[in-house]
Amino acid sequence: MYSKSFRNKLVLQIIKDFNSTLNIDFQIKKSLEKFVNDKKSLLRLKRYHFPKGLDDVLLNFLRLNEEKLINMSRLKKNIFTNLRVHEKIIFIIMEYLKILNNYKKSFKQLFVYMLINARFILANRILFQIADQTWFISGDKSIDFNYYTKRLILMKVYLLTFLFWLKNEDTKNMDKTKVFVEKVIKRVLTFGKIKSRIKGLL
Repeated sequence: MYSKSFRNKLVLQIIKDFNSTLNIDFQIKKSLEKFVNDKKSLLRLKRYHFPKGLDDVLLNFLRLNEEKLINMSRLKKNIFTNLRVHEKIIFIIMEYLKILNNYKKSFKQLFVYMLINARFILANRILFQIADQTWFISGDKSIDFNYYTKRLILMKVYLLTFLFWLKNEDTKNMDKTKVFVEKVIKRVLTFGKIKSRIKGLL
């Protein structure tokens, strides 16, 4: 019950069951009850795996997704290594959404919860970590003066993409979302080129 694999099962169950109208502690408890019935064991599990409640659940979910994406990049190495950096970013974003697609209803509820409860610090922390994971998996491990700028820009790309995906996507292959992501990335690249030219003139 205290192993990493068991914690992963708990995390996925809590995400799957998420409902913005219910108390967070109550939700976690109800999800845990699907694995254990003893009240003392429930309390111990919650304290051990999720002492900070939803924050711990989401951060563990991010870690799980990062592991899946790293494995994906290795499995598809022949395709992945031949892509340009911006193509790798698009590829990773779409693979990330394929993972989240199994929990789409839950993420709609989660988005509502974040808005209603003004959990903007947590939301920014999550977006930053996703952006950081994406740059790392794409092969960019540099720590230069653009480190935070690149991540902040990608945070915005992810936010716009998530909102579009939640509102407009109705297919499993996510064709609409891919077109949207490509447009957003193209805008970012165009802005970057213009910015570089301006710097060159100064």
